[in-house]
Amino acid sequence: MRSLFCYTYDRAAFEDFQQRVRAWGLDPDEIDWLAAEDPRNANQADILYHPSPGLGDLAWRRRMGNQRGYGLCGVTHTTASRAVMESIGQLAIAPVQPWDALICTSQAVRTGVERVIDHWSEYLAQQFGRRPRVALELPVIPLGVDCDRFVAGSGETERDRRQRWRQQLEIADDDIVILFVGRLIAYAKAHPIPMYDAIERAARCTDSTGRRIHLIQAGWFESERDEAMFKETMPTLCPSVNGIFLDGRDRHVRDSIWSAADIFISLADNIQETFGLTPIEAMAAGLPVVVSDWNGYKESVRHGIDGFRVPTVTPPPGSGVNLAWDYYEDRINYSTYVGESANAVAIDIESCAASLVELIENPDLRRQLGANGRQRARSVYDWRQVIASYDDLWEQMRDRRSSELERAPRQPNHPAILAIEDPFSAFAHYPSQILQDHDMIALGVNFAPDRFQTLRNIWANRIGDRHRLADADLERLFDLLKTRDHRVSELIAAIAQRPAPVGTSPNLSDPASSAKPETPADPPQTLRRRVYLTLTYLLKFDIVQLRPHSCH
Repeated sequence: MRSLFCYTYDRAAFEDFQQRVRAWGLDPDEIDWLAAEDPRNANQADILYHPSPGLGDLAWRRRMGNQRGYGLCGVTHTTASRAVMESIGQLAIAPVQPWDALICTSQAVRTGVERVIDHWSEYLAQQFGRRPRVALELPVIPLGVDCDRFVAGSGETERDRRQRWRQQLEIADDDIVILFVGRLIAYAKAHPIPMYDAIERAARCTDSTGRRIHLIQAGWFESERDEAMFKETMPTLCPSVNGIFLDGRDRHVRDSIWSAADIFISLADNIQETFGLTPIEAMAAGLPVVVSDWNGYKESVRHGIDGFRVPTVTPPPGSGVNLAWDYYEDRINYSTYVGESANAVAIDIESCAASLVELIENPDLRRQLGANGRQRARSVYDWRQVIASYDDLWEQMRDRRSSELERAPRQPNHPAILAIEDPFSAFAHYPSQILQDHDMIALGVNFAPDRFQTLRNIWANRIGDRHRLADADLERLFDLLKTRDHRVSELIAAIAQRPAPVGTSPNLSDPASSAKPETPADPPQTLRRRVYLTLTYLLKFDIVQLRPHSCH
């Protein structure tokens, strides 16, 4: 890594970031702030990393300056929401470049992203007769885990940690502990009933071993209703198993409860789940895993090597059209949308039970699969490997930035961001006349200092002051006009000969704020804009006038 910057809209957010990275062992003083108010500031960095799939807005912002200035890099997260789907689709029309990338955390996610982009591209081809080619890359790089965090330290062995937890939870050494870690929410993560049913069947099949089976669910509930459902359903559907609930938000629980377990289970059935980090964490802890054959689990868990994947079944395409329409029309919210979808995803309970029985009855198999998973976690998913993949990607992006053709270069006299435009360009057909360089300016009826100051003291008249000339330059303008009438071009040239004044930072939340940012001399185009905005403002209140011969 060459240099690290933090790109935020205000310094307070940057200072908050500095404090966060201190806990990660980084020196906050080695991080520089880039003010996001001007997207051109990001040119100081090679890559602008935004941990979201929404790169479209950033690509439009970059177009305000040099599109080769830096590459954009995002990463996918929950891709089922309408907002994320739309942000991915917008990549088909946004000015993304070949040196940009959207990291997909699994091949399953990439397939979904490609599908959305393909649908948008096909629509645009039908609408305009030509299919766009979306320029950015879609590399697959998984999420990472700190594998060292799952190894006992500080003089404590894994066996010590295991015994400590089991004593605390009153679990015998020979008992079997099955562990689930994550949000305890049926409609947005994993419905617990297939898990309870499968574990109960496995417990009955292995009852002759004399070992007691425990299910630890380390997570958190999002509502009292969720909590009641889990805690009331568990003893009813899984009476042969001792149920234990722990708060997975507790760092001590989150880091060490793995040592108490023999088997990890996660039967995710939700479309909002894209990767699934907890099975990787379980593998890093040396646990064999039993997971649903679903989303990113298909890639992270090798069936029969690191654990077992349980078959899943969904309705055929087209079955959820009404569900999607209800979500689009806001008749249902996102939670209902994913919940109704999840209740149509079936987990093979009998297959899950069979996998659990095999692991419960075979400690050697548990050890072997756990060892395989731990090795896989370290070689593929440890942050050292993942960050190396990021570094390789970013180096490729730098190379492409210097060699690939720019897509949709900005055209002269066209807006950089199509959704917004200079109002005096967009509505240039509204006025009777547009002020020009050759127009002659004279002092107006209301120029008298006391009259001018009275007008300025009205709060509504201070709106937009930050875009106009500072007081010193305004005085210079008036001094020039006291001597004679001047063309607009002459006023611009005369004011440009003075160093730009230094003001105070504006209060951007107050439209009446009159202060302008501390800045070196304005670039010529900026000064030109300030003069024109100032002159039309003064014309508005008859502080200056257009010479009669220039009026239409």
